[in-house]
Amino acid sequence: MKHIYLCALLLISSFSFAQIIISGTVTSKNDGTTLPFVNITTENNQGTTTNEDGFYTIEVSNQLSQLKFSYLGLKTQTITVSNNTQIDIKLTEDASALDEVVITALGLERDTKELGYVVQSLKSEDITEVKSVNFLDNLSGKLAGVTISQGATGVGSSSKITIRGEASFSNNNPLFVVDGIPINNNTVFNFTNEAAAGFQEIDFGNGAMEVNSDDIDEVSVLKGPSAAALYGSRASNGVIVIKTKDGKKPKV
Repeated sequence: MKHIYLCALLLISSFSFAQIIISGTVTSKNDGTTLPFVNITTENNQGTTTNEDGFYTIEVSNQLSQLKFSYLGLKTQTITVSNNTQIDIKLTEDASALDEVVITALGLERDTKELGYVVQSLKSEDITEVKSVNFLDNLSGKLAGVTISQGATGVGSSSKITIRGEASFSNNNPLFVVDGIPINNNTVFNFTNEAAAGFQEIDFGNGAMEVNSDDIDEVSVLKGPSAAALYGSRASNGVIVIKTKDGKKPKV
């Protein structure tokens, strides 16, 4: 009887530790093209990616293992291995990822997929999660092509912002528009001619720091000339469109 139990335990342990090799191809359901670099992971956080031809191989622990297929812009699928050694997947388009609404020129709301130019936006929680004294500092590292340099004289000093690099030797400030009203982002100095007597010019900060980050609902960055064309020559360096919160109850 002991031998029977021992054999049963050996069979169970060998089954639990057996490795199954799964292979297959990942394609797009829309046009049937193969998808390179699709992320494939197991429940044990082990994973791989498809090659340039959409082909993959991966080892799983047993037949109850699940494979998760994820790709930017397409719906994520999870498949149980079961008795299969070859699993071919067709991923469908994720329509929800393309329905983002952003604020464009003159405060108009448009779907991102309908725009012919580059617009990037941040929601309120992205700005207020870690607060700083100057509103511009909250945008640092969160927007592609936007460079923000914090003021050198500490709290209350001017923060410099440039969109897509330096375009001028004098002024590279983008235009700031708050609820449709342009604001001045120039730095405020106390001009004095008494520097030799020990009185230096003091940086009192730039105009954008007057915006309270807690009041902001959404920030959109219009980067290209096509996006900012409606604001004229003032928007030659881009536009920062700020929409403030209203008194409506948020949707649950």
